[in-house]
Amino acid sequence: PFGVFFDAEYMPAAELYKKSGSIVAEKHLYKLWIKPVLVEVPLIDIKTGHLESIMGAMLKAGKSPATVKYAMAVVSQVWNHARDKGLVDKESPTRRIKKPKVDNKRVRFLTETEADTLLTALMERSPTVHDIAALGIFCGARAREIYSLRWGDIDHKAGTVFLRQTKNGRSRHVYITKEIRDILERRYENQGRNELVFPSTKGTEITRISNTFDIVVAELGFNDGVT
Repeated sequence: PFGVFFDAEYMPAAELYKKSGSIVAEKHLYKLWIKPVLVEVPLIDIKTGHLESIMGAMLKAGKSPATVKYAMAVVSQVWNHARDKGLVDKESPTRRIKKPKVDNKRVRFLTETEADTLLTALMERSPTVHDIAALGIFCGARAREIYSLRWGDIDHKAGTVFLRQTKNGRSRHVYITKEIRDILERRYENQGRNELVFPSTKGTEITRISNTFDIVVAELGFNDGVT
């Protein structure tokens, strides 16, 4: 059963390498939303209907789409761990469900305290995601502008960053704050002018926001209750 595997196999293994905040968040999601539906269901019998029941209950309770997606990510991680153990050999049932769409509209601003909390949490998970978020916060740059940024776009002498792929199609300069200067100096390793500041693992331009960002925001509860 899912519940037996979660308690006896998955969580003990997760506690060996995951941050304490992640463990607390996953246990919370399991206890409130996942366990009532899946605790007695054998892994191989989990259907999309089970997962849709979990998502429906969470959305009805006012949970944000990001939090719902995080719960589905927990189920997926449990499934993948079971597959590594040889207990299942199919793809995760979470891949066959339509997850709620996260609304990207800006509904409020982060306070200074929230921004600091977010950056601290991101640094613990991924320095790269932290650096991308910091550039967005301190320079007012959008994700796509950051992903296309190359070292040749940075003028340390003038203290500016040249952003090319702006929303309105116009290029613009933004000033480098001390926080961003420190980040760029830490990341720079004699790269050429045409090399990306934030390349993907394949060395190409990033095309989407990392799941790490969504997970950390969900853990911090920044979107809970936001309508």
